[in-house]
Amino acid sequence: GYVKLYGDADGEEDLFGEDEPDGMNGDREQFRNLYYVPELSYSEVDALVEAVQLSPTLNQKETAKLISSLEENFASKYYQKGARRICKIHGKSCDRELLRANLLTIQQAIKDGVQIAYRFNGYTKDKKLAPMGDYQRTASPYYIVANDGRYYLLAANEKYKHSGPYIVRIDLMTEVAIPGRDENAAKKGIPAIPKNEVAGLPSEWEEDFPMRHIYMSYGAPVLIKLRIKNEKEKDGHTPPAYTFLYDYFGDSYRYLGIDKNNPDYDIVAVRCTEFGMENFAMQYADKVEVLEPLELREAILKKAQRLAEKYRNPGKP
Repeated sequence: GYVKLYGDADGEEDLFGEDEPDGMNGDREQFRNLYYVPELSYSEVDALVEAVQLSPTLNQKETAKLISSLEENFASKYYQKGARRICKIHGKSCDRELLRANLLTIQQAIKDGVQIAYRFNGYTKDKKLAPMGDYQRTASPYYIVANDGRYYLLAANEKYKHSGPYIVRIDLMTEVAIPGRDENAAKKGIPAIPKNEVAGLPSEWEEDFPMRHIYMSYGAPVLIKLRIKNEKEKDGHTPPAYTFLYDYFGDSYRYLGIDKNNPDYDIVAVRCTEFGMENFAMQYADKVEVLEPLELREAILKKAQRLAEKYRNPGKP
């Protein structure tokens, strides 16, 4: 738009005012200190590079190629590269092409507000996916959740919608399709169940969802009171002992005070599913004791008794 506004410049000396110290060249306005503003800031490029490095759907070669493209197209010679020597670990390996295809189909269904059909699978002794039952399942998809290197789908079906949404691993889904879809006839598919008809389903995504559903566990979150081991040293110093709790619950846990019966323990409260807390309490049995609700405490006790019996009598059912 420069020529339209100011006329055609014959050379750079006219544009930058090399010959006219007063900032004007005839009736043409001078511009100084011009610089290019890139589409993405360098901090945004860094954020994209980090996301690419952490993506479970890309291998090492694909990661390097995509990062190179980002730097070539959205950065300059002045760009200071951030951390690059991050080694990718594909311990939780999956068929990345299948995962990508599943994600695209589910995203389209969520966008159009329609249902999906799929088969749910598990791994066999031969490290292959095999169906969990010889039938297709249908679901109304609402949110795709990335958690701990895996993708999960928060969905619901007509039969159990009053019990709330359920969570399914997307890398274990095959034959994902949108039934009733006909693009030629402008049919998007079978309408999904409205969100307000699914018990406990948030109308908008809540970022603390993974904290209230640790291990991506199902069920409605409840208030849980815990006893946390936090030993005090002889000089009165208390070393930080909450890292394991922060890793799962972030800053959502609430400190209630020191245990009146033992000063080496603290009392805290969290909001979480009971199923998730059962596994958490078993995993960190040396650090955590569930105090309330009593039904959850009783369930953990029974699980611990079964575990003790198993190890006392190896090989017995």
